Amino acid sequence: MLIKAKEKDRSMLLDYCKSESIFNIFIIGDIENFGFSSPYQDVYYQMDKDQIRGIGLRYHNNLIVYSKLLDMDFSLINNILARHEIDLISGKACVIDKLYPHLRGKTSRNDLVFCKHFYMDMLSPDIDNVIVANENHAMDIAISYGDIEEFKNLYSNDIKERYKQIHTRIKSGEGKHFLMLDDLGIVSHGNIAAENTLSGMLGGIFTRFDLRNKGYGSALTSALIRDLKSRDKQVALFYKGRVQERFFKGLGFKEIGTWSSLRREKVE
Repeated sequence: MLIKAKEKDRSMLLDYCKSESIFNIFIIGDIENFGFSSPYQDVYYQMDKDQIRGIGLRYHNNLIVYSKLLDMDFSLINNILARHEIDLISGKACVIDKLYPHLRGKTSRNDLVFCKHFYMDMLSPDIDNVIVANENHAMDIAISYGDIEEFKNLYSNDIKERYKQIHTRIKSGEGKHFLMLDDLGIVSHGNIAAENTLSGMLGGIFTRFDLRNKGYGSALTSALIRDLKSRDKQVALFYKGRVQERFFKGLGFKEIGTWSSLRREKVE
């Protein structure tokens, strides 16, 4: 059965995840930042013979699943889905491969390259017009996400849900959103998500369509990387496609695996 985690389980769960800390960046960050009593987060785990077999972490309408040895009873994840309205399920590709046959209902799958930053000498030079977003920027960011084709399988389709998550991150300080702006609004954007004591994940990186290929995205992404590296943290992100591959490898990232997500189709 699944056990709902409590504060007393913190060290045990974090130790389990830290053996693959970069892949568990979201789970580690969410446990460190929100613990076990937040209204929008729950952590569940399976214990068998005094060993953890797997973890499911719900954050708002998203669920991340992890099993180090792929020895979890993945059918138990349906119990979480019955308790909460989950739109998106994600995790290492090998975990999602094991989980998928056990899920009830229809889902669409999206696989992304998971990479880590290695080479600081490949970053763009520092520039002055990158700012840290505040709460007043949350709706503009949420709207912009909806206009980016590559983000449609990564973020909620509901603009109100996207806004709520972004606003919560900015207000709580759990993640930084960096912006470049002009008179028309957002020029380029990126954020640090799931930052924990070891690492941070870059996400939501885009440049407005009419201003692409002018170096804005490279400058903003370099600012995000420097922010994390200045605090001795590993930097990770995921991408899909040849254009994104050239962009991120050109800034010093290297592929280390695959991250998969399943978007659940709602029953009318």
